[in-house]
Amino acid sequence: MDENREEYGENGIWGLSANEPDHGLEYVGAWQDSTTGRRADDTAFTSDHLVVLYRIPELELDGEQFYRAWLWSGAVPETSYQLESIRPSVRLVHDSDDMRRYDPARTTSDGPVPVSFATSARDGPTIEFPLHAGKVEYSAKQTKVGEAGSYGITWTGEYDSTQGINATCVMKWPTDRAYDIRWNAEIKAAPKQ
Repeated sequence: MDENREEYGENGIWGLSANEPDHGLEYVGAWQDSTTGRRADDTAFTSDHLVVLYRIPELELDGEQFYRAWLWSGAVPETSYQLESIRPSVRLVHDSDDMRRYDPARTTSDGPVPVSFATSARDGPTIEFPLHAGKVEYSAKQTKVGEAGSYGITWTGEYDSTQGINATCVMKWPTDRAYDIRWNAEIKAAPKQ
């Protein structure tokens, strides 16, 4: 987390906040990936991606446990390129697993963009991340509430500097089974016009 903050600043994992909010969730695990995007023989961008999984400790219903995933992706274009899209997503594999509430859940073209930890059972803290250009919206193609559901968030625009995107979603699956989720992130950059 410290390296992420150092490299991405306010565009990093916790946005404009310097630290992880006091959300009262139980940490389960985190996964990170880094990518260098190429176009022909040029490096177009560098990017980093992170998903953190938390258990919602006081929320269990009919033998099912609730979890929250925190998604973050950040990208830095090379000098002659501009970012055009950032698309992190998470998908559940089993029909017994449900995608529930997610945030952001609407199109936003003004920043900063709020992302809430609130659940239907209690209120929670909110962080904000900068929106330097373009817009943020949930991906209709990658979002499905319910069984074997999924959630995708998208930043689109034309921006020649660092941009990050944060999102969160609530999922549930049987308490007697471990998590089984698929995580993906896509970045698109193009030469400056």
